Amino acid sequence: MNRLKTLERVRIRASEEETEGFFARLEQETESLPGFHILFGHHVLLLRFPDEETMLKYREILDLIRTEPAGEPDGTITVWSGRPEDYLNIGSGPESAACWECSGKAGQIRFVKWPDRILACHFPDNRQYIIMNGPLEDYVPYWAPFHWEFHQFAMSHGYAFVHSGAVGLNGEGVLLSSMGGCGKSTTVLSCLLDGFDYVSDDYLLLEPKAAAAYPLYNCGILNQDSLDRLPELKPRVSGPVLNRPGRYIVDLSGYRNQFCRGMKIKAIVHPRVLPAGEPREAARIRKDPLQTAKRELLISSARQNGFLMMRDQDSLHALFGSVSSLPSYELLLSPDRQSNCLALRELLGTL
Repeated sequence: MNRLKTLERVRIRASEEETEGFFARLEQETESLPGFHILFGHHVLLLRFPDEETMLKYREILDLIRTEPAGEPDGTITVWSGRPEDYLNIGSGPESAACWECSGKAGQIRFVKWPDRILACHFPDNRQYIIMNGPLEDYVPYWAPFHWEFHQFAMSHGYAFVHSGAVGLNGEGVLLSSMGGCGKSTTVLSCLLDGFDYVSDDYLLLEPKAAAAYPLYNCGILNQDSLDRLPELKPRVSGPVLNRPGRYIVDLSGYRNQFCRGMKIKAIVHPRVLPAGEPREAARIRKDPLQTAKRELLISSARQNGFLMMRDQDSLHALFGSVSSLPSYELLLSPDRQSNCLALRELLGTL
């Protein structure tokens, strides 16, 4: 059927026949769109885009995990431009719902205003679709695309998409987790410049059963203060982060030899900048009895994946379970970045 008939309320249920017809139409309209494949942990995903120019822009930020498929992909994420009202009877005017969801065995379809979009997931074939009526970057920022879609696929395949950094030595490392402004990215990228193995400074894929972390994006995000502390990275700034004043995208593709495609995680570390008036010449690592690193990883990952995850108890439980067995430490940061790197080297030598 051309348009899925729906009721205008927050949650509805369509028949399996209606839902399958809706997804069949989406696949027919998008199967020839340009795209590329990425390595998502041990799985392969196909990403498709509305045109060649858009595809190349997003391919650049995912180039380090781009791969050639050996067969059919394990899942597909498709994004293109379109008007939601051409696909759904969503209503109009102030009385129409700003967000509603239709769920069933075949899949889930969600309509959201501001920005105007449809998010649809076909469960049996792991196919996800994004229909945008407006600039794509309003929902899918090119420097870190597909947060919610990666989270959806990760949860159904034994992974966790987490907001965290990861560095190590000889293929074994630690997660660095904290809320924004605590020195996580600066510390992680200091370690990269110091020769550490690198997975991410911001977002990564975690495989709990193997206690392994995998990279996704080949860029870092830093504020001006962090760039001043890491002047070697200033020539690699590719531009500002849209709608986040004072934040800059740093191209890390020149360090591809240090990217670790599968790092064994031995611990989780919470970096902490000491308050003014408590200067410390050397960095120090100590046990984290309050499990601050795990708590902040949980909260920040839920926020980054969208506040809907904050109400998804299954997702939160699985995310906590992915790190619950890891020992937890606190890194009291020094103004001297070399001291911070040395402290992490020493910790890794003991794990």
